[in-house]
Amino acid sequence: VVAVVAVGALVGGLLIVGPLQTNRNFDQAIEQVEVFIEKEDFSSALRELDQALSIKPGETSLVIEQKNRVKSLQASQESLAMAKKLLLESKYLEAMKALQSVDSEERGLMSEATALKNEIRPKIITNTKSSVDQLIATKKYGEAMALIETTNLQVGSPRILVTELSTIRRLRDAQIKAEGKAALAKLSGRYESFQDITWYNSPSTPKYRNANAFYLYFGMSDGEK
Repeated sequence: VVAVVAVGALVGGLLIVGPLQTNRNFDQAIEQVEVFIEKEDFSSALRELDQALSIKPGETSLVIEQKNRVKSLQASQESLAMAKKLLLESKYLEAMKALQSVDSEERGLMSEATALKNEIRPKIITNTKSSVDQLIATKKYGEAMALIETTNLQVGSPRILVTELSTIRRLRDAQIKAEGKAALAKLSGRYESFQDITWYNSPSTPKYRNANAFYLYFGMSDGEK
C-alpha cells in the first residue's frame, strides 16, 4: 500500500510539475522577446516567438499578436529613419510618404511622425506651388494637375492647391478648345443645313468624283465634341 501511494504521489507530482515548467519556459521566452525588442534585434525577437509557440502550441493567438507588434514596430522605425534621411536631402514629398507608413504607437513613434508631418507640410506646399507655377508658364497643364493631385494625397488638399487645381482645369479646357479650333482650321469644311452638320476632311481629299481615293471624314454639329 505504501509503495502504491508513493508511486501515485510521484506521478501526480510529475503531472503538476510538467505544466508548470512549460508555463515557466513560455513566460521566459516572451520575456526574452522584450529584451530583443529593446535591443532592436527584431529578427531574434521573431525567432524567439517561434520558439515560444513550439513550447505552447495552444498560444497561437498570443504569439501571432506579438509577431504583428514586432513587425509593425520594426517597419515603423525603418520608415521614420528613412523619412529623416529624406528630410535632410530636402525630399519633402518622399519623406511625407515614408511617414504615412508609421503606424506603431510604441516609443512615441506615431507622435514623432506627426510632428515631422506638421513640420514638412508647409515646405511641400511651397515647393509644389513653385513647380506648378513653372508648369503653368510652359502650358504643361496635365503635369501640373498630376503634381497637385499627388501632393494632395500626402498633405490633405490644402486650400491653396485646390484653388490652383481649379484654375489649371480652366486653362487646360481653354487650351483644348483653342487646339481644337486650330485643328479644324487646317481641314476642309462643308456645312449641310438640312442636318445642321459641318463635314470635315483633309484638304488633300479629291474635290471631284472622277478620281480614286480612300480617305476619312467626320461630321460635327455646333458645340459637339
